[in-house]
Amino acid sequence: MKLLIVALALVSTYSVAGTVKCGNPTWVSEPKIAEQLFTGEMTAECIITADAGADIRNAERYLENIFKDQIITTHEAAARDNSLGLPGKRWDLSIKHKSGVLRYVIRIATDERDTVVYKSESKEVKFTGFASFVRKINNGLTLKRVSREQFKLTFHSFSQAAKPALSTNAIFLSLASKSMVDVFNEEAQKTAKGIAEGL
Repeated sequence: MKLLIVALALVSTYSVAGTVKCGNPTWVSEPKIAEQLFTGEMTAECIITADAGADIRNAERYLENIFKDQIITTHEAAARDNSLGLPGKRWDLSIKHKSGVLRYVIRIATDERDTVVYKSESKEVKFTGFASFVRKINNGLTLKRVSREQFKLTFHSFSQAAKPALSTNAIFLSLASKSMVDVFNEEAQKTAKGIAEGL
């Protein structure tokens, strides 16, 4: 647990290109290992300051382009989907990942004025190395306009990983928690910067 606390302490508030300010990621609930499975759930918030003429539809296009460049197999092409509470689209795709291949159900929805919602849920995870223990990765974000020039960006991530037989619960909990913090922080910074630059 001490390693986990140190890992979280190292993730400081950051600023990207003067347009994005993000707070520290926090655990939605304490990470745990139960029935040989690590479970972690994290969230973080950013404030984006953009030009007065910022078009939230650019964020929708940016999010689509992220995965469209990485498609390996299209299991289901874009279809209408309103499950996020707004008009949107749904895909079932296998995509390239730096650790291997992910099959995701991806949903993006927007009112084209003030809100964009993104959600991805893994159906199959084929990773290598330490990441081969990952069993599930679900990610989401909500971008919401709070004024003419400011947007609140909220990230959410849920992850599960199988504990190796030769590892103790305490050691794997520390390693898996630190890895999740590092990946979450890296992806949040990159995505926040990309959205801010495109608005």
